[in-house]
Amino acid sequence: MRILGYPWGCIPQSCCGACALAACCLGVALLCNLVHAGEEECTRRFVGMSPSDWALSKIVWWLVQLIGMRNWVPMLKLLPGFDAVRFAAHPHGSDDLRHIALTFDDAAGSSGMEELLEVLRELDVQATFFAIMNAFTFASTDVLAGAAAAGHEFGNHGVGWETMMGMTRGELMAAIDTWETRIRSILPRWPASDGDLKLFRPPSALQGPAMAELLEEKGYLSVLGDVYADDVHIADTDFHTRLIVNAACDGSIVVLHVTNVEAPRQTLAIVRSIVPQLRSLGFRFVTLSQLLAAERRDLPLCCFSPPVVACVLAAGASLLAASAVLAGRVLRVSLWLLGCLGTEALRGWGHCPRGRRHQAGSTSRAPRPGALLLGAASEPADGVQARPSSGRASELGSLESG
Repeated sequence: MRILGYPWGCIPQSCCGACALAACCLGVALLCNLVHAGEEECTRRFVGMSPSDWALSKIVWWLVQLIGMRNWVPMLKLLPGFDAVRFAAHPHGSDDLRHIALTFDDAAGSSGMEELLEVLRELDVQATFFAIMNAFTFASTDVLAGAAAAGHEFGNHGVGWETMMGMTRGELMAAIDTWETRIRSILPRWPASDGDLKLFRPPSALQGPAMAELLEEKGYLSVLGDVYADDVHIADTDFHTRLIVNAACDGSIVVLHVTNVEAPRQTLAIVRSIVPQLRSLGFRFVTLSQLLAAERRDLPLCCFSPPVVACVLAAGASLLAASAVLAGRVLRVSLWLLGCLGTEALRGWGHCPRGRRHQAGSTSRAPRPGALLLGAASEPADGVQARPSSGRASELGSLESG
């Protein structure tokens, strides 16, 4: 059966070809990045980050970091609302140390937060916390106040666990203002110093044009990160530790989540493991404001390769083309089904005749379902003889009698 010129249920060959082209482009991007990194760096990334049990989610994040998150950023910035989002900082170029920022989402007044602050104090690390200022967090003001007194930085992460993408402008304004009012009632000052930035991290990493416009009006800088592997849903301390240590480079922003009684308590173990290892590789831990303030925009991003970016963009364009072809097929099939349902409904209500009778000796076929939509002419059914009309029959009878 063919519908609008295409076989029913057949995935277009162009769609399969586009997906194959996207896979080839990503493969070339991976190869280019490993070659660009050099033999030693290639071995460190490929072997050091490789997961042990090869779960699908781990393989996906492993491949993402092998290509390099910074090489995905130009494609991500094509999304509406993401053009001003920062994912990493440029090198600072002032000394031999490489700078890195440790950031934590969902900071809350829980026992996990208190333990994390104690670990950071023992390791002498200052971090940036993106706090959700809901009733639970706001009820434990002493924890956040103690974190600020220890030199940690705070950024806006909304007032609830849900995403802010679907909010109206008024709702976004109210959420941002509520967060600022609550944080300023806890801390002596926010931002803590004149050099600190008003930082915002969109919940679930979802941000639209309306949100981006409002954040710019209110003086916020939206920040995500370049070293991340879904620590909320992947419970594997060793995998996260090896990925962070081997994917980090100068100007990296590491994204982790504060643990609490509901979530797997692996963040504490990850922090205890990555801090000594990264320091041995020449990294210095700073807050996010310090990282972005010290960057030199004239220096190229670390681990950034234009050929790899070109391959990633080509892969994205191929997948977009495949999605467009599939969407067109779904639309055509949907229209065909609607035509079928509409035709059958009209027949059931008695408003659509089964077909007109033709002259004697001719055959007729009931219209196929959806024939009106598809523009196909009705054809006579095989073996069905049409009877003459009553007027024509009486005329023939009078001629015979004469």
